[in-house]
Amino acid sequence: MRSLFDANRLNSELSNTFIDFEKRIPNLYKVSELYLDTNDPTKKFKSEFFLLRRFFGFLKAFLITLLKSNFNLEPRSEIKGDVLLVSPYINKIKGNNFFFGDIQNHFHNLKKTTVDLRIFNGVPPISDYLGEKDNSSLNVLYLPSLSLNENILVFKELLKTFKDFSIAIKEEKDPIKKELLRSIKKRLFSRTNFFNFYLSAQLDNFIKENKFKYALVTFDGSPWERIFCKKFKSLNKTGRVAFYQHAPITEKSYSLFNKYPKLLNPDHIYCSGKGPHSIFLNKISFLSNIHILGSRKNIQDSQKRNFNKEESVLFITQGSSRDIFILYKIALRLAFQERKIKVKVLLHPAVYLGLSFKFLNVALEFFLSNFKCDSVSDENTFFKSKFMVYFSSSLAIEKMFYDIRPIHLTNSSNNNPLSILVDKENPNLSWCTEANDFKDILNIINSEVNLDSKVEKYSKQNAKIFSQEYFEPFQITKEFFSDY
Repeated sequence: MRSLFDANRLNSELSNTFIDFEKRIPNLYKVSELYLDTNDPTKKFKSEFFLLRRFFGFLKAFLITLLKSNFNLEPRSEIKGDVLLVSPYINKIKGNNFFFGDIQNHFHNLKKTTVDLRIFNGVPPISDYLGEKDNSSLNVLYLPSLSLNENILVFKELLKTFKDFSIAIKEEKDPIKKELLRSIKKRLFSRTNFFNFYLSAQLDNFIKENKFKYALVTFDGSPWERIFCKKFKSLNKTGRVAFYQHAPITEKSYSLFNKYPKLLNPDHIYCSGKGPHSIFLNKISFLSNIHILGSRKNIQDSQKRNFNKEESVLFITQGSSRDIFILYKIALRLAFQERKIKVKVLLHPAVYLGLSFKFLNVALEFFLSNFKCDSVSDENTFFKSKFMVYFSSSLAIEKMFYDIRPIHLTNSSNNNPLSILVDKENPNLSWCTEANDFKDILNIINSEVNLDSKVEKYSKQNAKIFSQEYFEPFQITKEFFSDY
């Protein structure tokens, strides 16, 4: 079924499947979708999803949560707040929310209180998350571990779902739907799906105990978002859920535009600025409540105009480990070949690549004095860098004001959020440019650093305007609560 290996068609089929099989497979909404290699959509599922590796990942996750079972059965006191902010847990971020920034201050100006709930979505190790303590001073909460009995119930729910899939596959006549269900069923017992079901049980406890009126949830198309949405709306009949787009999107961000059964769809979608807002309005017809909220990533034109630039290139990673290692290897090659150029790889704070990668990176930094890889950066990193290479990263848009020339490393998905700013006929002549490989990157780096397009649409100034409109300042007014 080659249609299953076309990104657009696959997402359309997935959306329809959730609607068609909602009653026959009640837990379908908890299951992670098929893995699709968007860099090579016709390729079969990668070896990392082979049966044994999936199963051992599932087994390890199950055993860890059993060992970390909660034996304190005393109920927690009710937590009160006007707005529940919900986002993924990042173990390196302990202060202000990485995704929402200081948004709580804007709500406080309207006399509304907030609670910051950080959930585990599979990264980093679950033991890190379950070891966290609530921070009362910042109103930060973590979901407590499940009891021993609840862990067993999660496993039973997975077994029941496996049986539901088997029955649905046997009864289904449509060959495409049958093949799609088979493919999802094959990876049901995976680490990712275990934690989806585990989160569902955690949310059952949390939402029953605490009646929030409004939840604002980060939105990037992950399965945990729809799990939260259904739990919140089904267990809290008067509650409202809004999804918040916080990262770059393009017309090809298919998973953000799918229509699901009613309880899985948010009541509102809020966007970071005009650019994403127009994409959502163009791609979604089933929801009219799509508005601009703003972003913590908004940067006004920097006062430091005379940047003290060094011969330096910044590689900005985000997304899958595959994409990260592609950029990492190119950065290493550049550092080795061009010793006069400082090369830095900036890892996303949510990325966890394991201890073996840490040891390897320490060794490479020791032998290459002009190479550095870290997940922490200060403003000087952006002040001094001349170029930034990326696949898809908000920093490429956010840091435009620091006069860093963005170089998009193309792949078959071509999911470049700055695509509209690239002169496709002469990409090297536009401020925002593209490269196909290492050779192209080297040519751009060795070109005139102050090059700017004579065509206004592709100029540095227009890129800065694009950035301002993509990540606007927070705009939170009383209308935000108008449908309470």
